Amino acid sequence: MICTNHLLVFARVPKAGTNKTRLVPALGAEDATRVYCHLVERTLGPVRHLASEPAFQATIYFTGGSTTEAEAAFGDSLVYREQMGSSLGDRLQQATRCAFDSGAGRVVVIGTDCPCLTTKDLKTAFAQLEVHDVVIGPAVDGGYYLIGLNANHTALFAEVDWSTCHVFEQTMLKANLLGLSVHVLRKLPDVDHPEDLLAIRSVARDAPHPLQIQAGKLTLVIPTLNEALNLPTTLKAVGVPDKHLEVIVVDAGSSDQTVAIAAQFGCKVFKGNPGRANQMNAGAAIGTGQHLLFLHADTRLPEGYRAEIQR
Repeated sequence: MICTNHLLVFARVPKAGTNKTRLVPALGAEDATRVYCHLVERTLGPVRHLASEPAFQATIYFTGGSTTEAEAAFGDSLVYREQMGSSLGDRLQQATRCAFDSGAGRVVVIGTDCPCLTTKDLKTAFAQLEVHDVVIGPAVDGGYYLIGLNANHTALFAEVDWSTCHVFEQTMLKANLLGLSVHVLRKLPDVDHPEDLLAIRSVARDAPHPLQIQAGKLTLVIPTLNEALNLPTTLKAVGVPDKHLEVIVVDAGSSDQTVAIAAQFGCKVFKGNPGRANQMNAGAAIGTGQHLLFLHADTRLPEGYRAEIQR
């Protein structure tokens, strides 16, 4: 009996320095890969649950390693195929075409970046493909975390500005031009940038190692942009970071010595996406303190501030 519901999971074999590279400046290569592995496991839970039912088949489309490495990383209970093509659009076209050629009637494709994705979301996508040509799950950042097809509509993957905030909009426009009916799923966050890690904290009871909260610790977050004149005085008042004090400086691309000064004072410092909200969220997302303090770079904390905050 041919299984007509095919779920395709696009994944990369975990290797430090190749996974979640936009998280590396904030977390380092090893911890960024640990976060990626956490995301994969959260994704594969619903995938395995769905694949255990006779009406569904799941295939891992992998890149960045061999089939043996992929099976070792993701488990040997699923089907594995290597991604083929020079661009994401090419790889999506090849994978969906292969699924339909093998007898699929409905194909759903997901990545491994969406920590809030559930089995219910996947079942809803397949169910809606019985009455719609396309199902799409929009991501908060303007992309999509899921796309489903009831036929080989490969034109949806051509001439798309991948990894931008225009992906969902462009795909919807293409579907409309092709006369395809579309069902839009609930909007969900995915994890690409440090500030996106807040999505993991919102759903994970036990966060991956680099994001685990430490009792009694204070995380102090300072968003900066060209604050070399103010920062030394501010950081002197903050004090030297220790096991109970974590100081995170999230820089928006300073052209002065801001980053170097922060490093000299022992801060965890990295360049984040510009905009104070993005910078503050990025610091909060990677912070490991039980308490958070957000501070302007020109603000002087009073002596004994840590005891007062604890109180």
